[in-house]
Amino acid sequence: MKALILAAGYATRLYPLTKDMPKPLLKLNGRPILDYIMDEVEKVEGLDKIYIVTNNKFYSHFVHWLVPKLRINADRYKVINDGSTTVESRLGAVGDINLAVDQEKIEDDLLIIAGDNLFNFDLNQFVAFSKEKGREHSVCLYESTNGFDLTRFGIAQLNDNHEIVSFEEKPKSPRTKLISTCIYFIPKEKLYLIPKYLETGKNHDTPGSYISWLSKNERVFGKTCGGMWFDLGDFDTLSEAVAYIHLNKN
Repeated sequence: MKALILAAGYATRLYPLTKDMPKPLLKLNGRPILDYIMDEVEKVEGLDKIYIVTNNKFYSHFVHWLVPKLRINADRYKVINDGSTTVESRLGAVGDINLAVDQEKIEDDLLIIAGDNLFNFDLNQFVAFSKEKGREHSVCLYESTNGFDLTRFGIAQLNDNHEIVSFEEKPKSPRTKLISTCIYFIPKEKLYLIPKYLETGKNHDTPGSYISWLSKNERVFGKTCGGMWFDLGDFDTLSEAVAYIHLNKN
């Protein structure tokens, strides 16, 4: 199994913090956000390669961050440069997934994680759930209980078999409180659907748009993952995450 961390965004909502520093490498309580993500990814059993896809503007930042890990195991990690230099020229998250699969000739199950997710979900449980559901796409969901603005996220509705029967990206009237966390499992048999989606001309920037399309054409399952989760998209959420880490550092 391979993991792909999406880190090619420009995070303009966090300017000036992210003008010269990629969001996944911003420090929370002294550690880059990406370090917290890697804490959970490294626990995944059967994972033999971790890719980080970024843009040309911040490529050198991630290469520098990765040096200590490469000294330990050079074959386990790789940074992919998608070639973009501006917001206008970006490939978008789905485009970056497609680039990584095509360029690296990935023919294995793929665990995808957004580089601005802060979480402590058990990813082994999520992968096991995904495999139990018959080699189909799966999404890690977070059930909001503390006043999230649900209109900012992809929202899923499940049936009794945990299959997604409705998925709306940024709905005006959310049907549930199940938020898509941008943690996905794509079985190797389904990787061909990524370029097929891009050929439709639909939104290539938000992975939730891909999941919405998939749920209308394929079986997609959702697992509600318990624990902590922050979508680090603005200054308020960054502050909340810092406070959480400080209170739970022991």
